[in-house]
Amino acid sequence: IDGVQATTLKIDREEVEVVVMMDDVNFEDFHSIESIHIQTPMGDMIPLTSVAVLEEISGLSSIKHVDKERIITLEADLKPGYNINDITKIFEEKSRNIEIPTGVTTSYGGDIEGIQESFADLLRSMFLAVFLVFIILSIQFNSVAQPFAIMMTVPMAMIGVILGLGITGNDFGF
Repeated sequence: IDGVQATTLKIDREEVEVVVMMDDVNFEDFHSIESIHIQTPMGDMIPLTSVAVLEEISGLSSIKHVDKERIITLEADLKPGYNINDITKIFEEKSRNIEIPTGVTTSYGGDIEGIQESFADLLRSMFLAVFLVFIILSIQFNSVAQPFAIMMTVPMAMIGVILGLGITGNDFGF
């Protein structure tokens, strides 16, 4: 119906696509497509319905693209009292069993995307702060050994914080 590219002609350094298509046919309804005849490799004309099952189904009203990639957006709102991190974990657990075709990826936007970006920024800032504190301590003590010993307590403190949050049932977040 939309035509098929048969070949490409080069005319004055320009490439022109040659598209073969049907005469203008007005398809008034779904059943008028059934009247289309196609040519077999042997040259016979057969009705389209002899090689295809025509079925009317609902589909996307438009196809969205981001960076030349087709996308589908699923949106949802949280009910009051629910935590976005908990809902995301539940969603990921339930969607693990769904077989996703190759080339299809999933990503999160909205609040989850903001939280992930915030944690990435927080992590970068924390490493920069630890490095700057180490430099200041090294200058202050005129040594690298003492600041190194002091800075080794930071991972142990983080272990204590994570254990304390886990025991009390609090979230490490906002």
